[in-house]
Amino acid sequence: MKKILSELINNHFLVGLLLFIFSFFLYSNTLFHQFTLDDVLVLTKNKYVTTADYWAIFSKDTFAGFFTSSESTQLVPGGRYRPLTLAIFATIWPITQAPWFFHLINVLVYATTVLTLFYFLLTLPLKKTIPTSHSSFACLTTLIFAIHPIHTEVVNNIKGLDDILSLLLAILAWKTCHKPIFKNTLYNALTMMFLMLLALLAKESVVVFIPIAVISVWFFNKQSLMKVCITISPMVLALIIYLSLRLSTLSSNIDVTTLPELMNDPFIFWNGDQWLPLPWQEHFATVLHVLLLYLGKILFPMTLSHDYYPYAIDVTNFKTWTVWCSLLVHISLVIYTIHGLSKRQLPAFAIAIYLIALSLFANIFFNIGTLMAERFLFIPSLGFSIAMAWICLYSLNKVKNHLAIYIPLQLFLVMMILLAIFQTLNRAPAWKNNLTLFETDIKTSPNSAKLNNALGGELTKVSQEIPIKNSKSESAYLYRAIDYVKRASQLHPTYAMPHLTQGNALHFLGQHDQAIESYDRAIQLKPNYQEAKENRTKVKAYLTELNKKQEQQDKEQQAIDLSMAGEHEKAIYIFNQLINEVSSSKLLFFRGVAYAQSKKYSQALNDFEAAELLADPNNHQNMVRIWQALVSTYQHLNQNQKAEEYKQKIIALNSK
Repeated sequence: MKKILSELINNHFLVGLLLFIFSFFLYSNTLFHQFTLDDVLVLTKNKYVTTADYWAIFSKDTFAGFFTSSESTQLVPGGRYRPLTLAIFATIWPITQAPWFFHLINVLVYATTVLTLFYFLLTLPLKKTIPTSHSSFACLTTLIFAIHPIHTEVVNNIKGLDDILSLLLAILAWKTCHKPIFKNTLYNALTMMFLMLLALLAKESVVVFIPIAVISVWFFNKQSLMKVCITISPMVLALIIYLSLRLSTLSSNIDVTTLPELMNDPFIFWNGDQWLPLPWQEHFATVLHVLLLYLGKILFPMTLSHDYYPYAIDVTNFKTWTVWCSLLVHISLVIYTIHGLSKRQLPAFAIAIYLIALSLFANIFFNIGTLMAERFLFIPSLGFSIAMAWICLYSLNKVKNHLAIYIPLQLFLVMMILLAIFQTLNRAPAWKNNLTLFETDIKTSPNSAKLNNALGGELTKVSQEIPIKNSKSESAYLYRAIDYVKRASQLHPTYAMPHLTQGNALHFLGQHDQAIESYDRAIQLKPNYQEAKENRTKVKAYLTELNKKQEQQDKEQQAIDLSMAGEHEKAIYIFNQLINEVSSSKLLFFRGVAYAQSKKYSQALNDFEAAELLADPNNHQNMVRIWQALVSTYQHLNQNQKAEEYKQKIIALNSK
């Protein structure tokens, strides 16, 4: 059995194929999901993608096609330049707009990334750094990476293609670094530069692969610093080209002054009057706390969420034990990494990948606009997978002659793998659609202002998709929506969007005056809030029309009451006013009644005949009422034949 397993592991083609198939089927349930979350930004509501405007895609901010006003593009500080995935979406969109096809692309690219990682690890000279066979290590590392539940966000979210594709291309560029430096030098250099440039165009976060490649080439090839610099220089050149493109594209965003906004800067606080920067102690204590949370998420990914916006994670200080624990842990990791790299120890190399990749998102060197996101662990998980595979194989190798320990340890590792697979499969259904995702994750991040508002907005949207209007079900959705957006406003006192959402919900509930007040508050908080202004205008126009209809109904009822009281001339006068504005079967009928009661049968006949023409023929009760009036009027006019015709119509209709 052991020999068969060894032969299987060493069959690299078969193992690679199995890893690809396994990765594909692990996420195949996403094919039944809808568009979710940020898919609107880069796909469904990005006008440059839906119109296949490639020039705009490559010459403008990634989100410019969604945020159409110049003010709105500043919602993402610094801008984003990731045209490659948008170009892919723009190519697919005219062919099919079915969500499953875009999900299929994500899953296929992810499975290809897993396959590429496996073959890349096989090319590294790992023999002296691993405690077991090269094939076993490459297989286990890749398996851990493939099944890690932290990847569910990037694979389930179509927008996550930028993360997956950029990593795939970066691994291919990284692989090129380890080819012999003086063999096909120009070809290798151009290939490396091209792959790295494409990776950066997919997502700029793969810039971390430049320092990773430096350490990697030095670590495995034992080259001098000069040779290392020459080897990775095509990557640096690719970065220079990318930065040139980015700066020329996003230059309009430079020097734009924006007001402090909690959704873009988690390191500010509200003092009751204005937003102020957090004291440096709280700033860095919170950063350290988040670093420990990242470590916890990658080690124990049991509670997952797509949203960690303020205040899903509390601002903390150095009085909290987790901050000191994080400081101690990360200082220890840095010290070991430096020492371990000098000794050419693979776990140190793996930790270096983790720390370097995470440093970009850690808010240490610059503020990235959010405290935390699980997708930020996608690249760091590569280092984690290498480290965990080494630890597992090292532990098994150490106790292989002690069956009492070896077998339970094997079973434990198998259970951990199965648990990770289960968690990955269990998390996927949450991404079915926005409502499912938001309702699932609000349990994990109940204090996120952004998520509370998003859930309120989605509940409002879903309420309008219910076939029966003004139903209890619709009202229940809307009242829940209001509860969530009120919570968002409590968490973030200058957040304009919840007031917009609340205004929409109140409007649908028929509370139009309160809706206008909510829109006014949104505009007060954000004077250029175009959507709030448009919605307020629409609701005011609707309310004006509603009041006009109510006035007409009141006058109509007044005329009917006057007619019943015998004041026919006054009733007819009011009916004339109403009919001059808008003619209807109902108004004509009741004016005809007033004419008939005042013995003006010719005028009454004209109104009843006109009422019959305008009446809904499917409303049998109303048709019978009009025909009965016609029978009576014809009889008063001595047109008995016509009266008999309508009597027969009544009999025929009643017999149905």
